[in-house]
Amino acid sequence: MGRRPSATLRVITLVKADIRDRSARRIPVPRDRYRATARRTGIQARLRPRILVLDAVFVVMGLLFALYSGPRIAGVVGGGVDELGAQLVQLFPSAQGTKAIDLPSGNANVTVSDPILQGVVDFTRDPALTLSGRIPSFAFAEGRTVEIGLNGAVAATVTPDANGAFGAALTLREGPNAIALTVLSGKDVVAHSSYTVVLDRQPPTITVTRPSTDATVDGPNITVEGKAEVGATVIVNDRTIVPAQDGSFTEFINVAPGAFTITVLARDRAGNETTVKTPITVKAPATAAPVSMSVILSKTKVAPGGFVTATIFIIANGIPQAGQQVTLSVGVITIGSAVTDSTGIARISFAAPPNEGDASVVVLASGASGRATLTVAK
Repeated sequence: MGRRPSATLRVITLVKADIRDRSARRIPVPRDRYRATARRTGIQARLRPRILVLDAVFVVMGLLFALYSGPRIAGVVGGGVDELGAQLVQLFPSAQGTKAIDLPSGNANVTVSDPILQGVVDFTRDPALTLSGRIPSFAFAEGRTVEIGLNGAVAATVTPDANGAFGAALTLREGPNAIALTVLSGKDVVAHSSYTVVLDRQPPTITVTRPSTDATVDGPNITVEGKAEVGATVIVNDRTIVPAQDGSFTEFINVAPGAFTITVLARDRAGNETTVKTPITVKAPATAAPVSMSVILSKTKVAPGGFVTATIFIIANGIPQAGQQVTLSVGVITIGSAVTDSTGIARISFAAPPNEGDASVVVLASGASGRATLTVAK
């Protein structure tokens, strides 16, 4: 006979059967109660999926906005970029790709792509002008020609060689001559440049006002004064001097007693020359007493452009010389003149040269001269 189940085993079996029975008969939880419980426990409600039709509408509206406003935005941005570029060109003109280049000729209008004349002069005294030029390699192409204009008319049309070089002979007229170079491809203008050359065959004017011809002057220091054509170079007895802006000049030369000829030459920018010869007689100083001069500067070192006063003292045999005219020069520039007073003293103020270095201060008087050195430094 089999064993009977114990009371404990029967109880367990009944409990399991009851649990299975309750699970099969579980009552559903209401939705509102479920949601309230979920919110208290922190569980978020699941969102409904978005409607695809609305997404499509938003995409279409975005495309239409981009198509409508894109050109306007591009125009605004492009205008801003152009304005910024113009400002950069003004701030940095050297960065421009078509900036005019500086050629030896000061009367030329040429850019980097234009035909260039070589060795052209601004002034000449020869009416026959031989042009020699070239076209930059990046602007040269087969079949292109160079049209050469002179004073508004076509003077010649030439074909450059394989290297872009060309040449022609022109006959200039008196005064300014406008020369135009045009690179042509058929009838189309590829590049253009212009120059101005002045034909001047008139010798420059020059006059010597001191000393006069055949004059007898006290030596050994002679003052030569005159006036030349503005812009001309002046040479006095083989020494080149710098005239003033109006062409006036003053030079001092030391001459031994006897006959002497002062030669003054003026040369203009075209190379024309005018020479004036002035014969004079130089006599020894009227007094045999030795004359000495001393020059004392108020400052021996000064900044460029600073003012300095030179005190000149002239004596002869220990006696101050009154009424003596003295002339002061700094380098080759004449500053001015003064007359000594009863104590033999004269004072001349001047501005120091603009360039740094040692400047020679020279004072001349009849029968005497003096020097001092002025150091110009910042």
